[in-house]
Amino acid sequence: ANAFLSVKAATSKSIALAAFLCILSPICLLVLGAVSESPGYGLEEHAAGGIGMIILLLFVTAAVAVFILSGRKTAAYGYLEKDVFETEYGVSGMVTERKAQYSGTYTRNNIIGASLCIMALAPLLGGAVINEGDGLLLTLMLSASFVIAGIGVVFFISSGIVWASYEKLLQEGEYSKENKENQPIIAAVSVAYWLIATATYLGYSLSTNNWGYSWVIWVAAGIVFPAIVMI
Repeated sequence: ANAFLSVKAATSKSIALAAFLCILSPICLLVLGAVSESPGYGLEEHAAGGIGMIILLLFVTAAVAVFILSGRKTAAYGYLEKDVFETEYGVSGMVTERKAQYSGTYTRNNIIGASLCIMALAPLLGGAVINEGDGLLLTLMLSASFVIAGIGVVFFISSGIVWASYEKLLQEGEYSKENKENQPIIAAVSVAYWLIATATYLGYSLSTNNWGYSWVIWVAAGIVFPAIVMI
């Protein structure tokens, strides 16, 4: 139990960092694209796109490597998410005590994460107020919004993984014995649901070529999914 908690505490930071890299990855592409469209900088559009995509791929590659490495470190404890188990004497008490001690940190990090994600809109709105017609300024402000939201996500992920590790050992919440018994049904429904969502997205986007708005399908699918799981 102690080894599992230690591994999850360590990987929570690396996974949060990897997620942060994914969020930052398109910033260079966006900024260089805006620079290429602004007179006076002398940057060709194809060069901006090429450099931006290379940096994006480097960021994503680094993030994927971290995800795989973190998954490798925790693979031995995968059964805790699926199997019903019994703990040795004193383990539940120890985990419950550590969970209670971490409760304040978990709540604080969630508040910080939520506040940052909400305030991430402020730079973009501020740029629109300053000069709505300046594409480069708006892109820089959008990039700042990505950074702020990314920091908020880091708080969510790092504390969420640690909190989930306590729940896995105590078999509470999402990892309760009842949920584990229903896991095969939930897994089958989840696979079917997201395949249908993907087919709907691609079918609509390809038939209408309306890629600029079809992403809303993913937002709607994400909102509806928890209700489907509950049903």
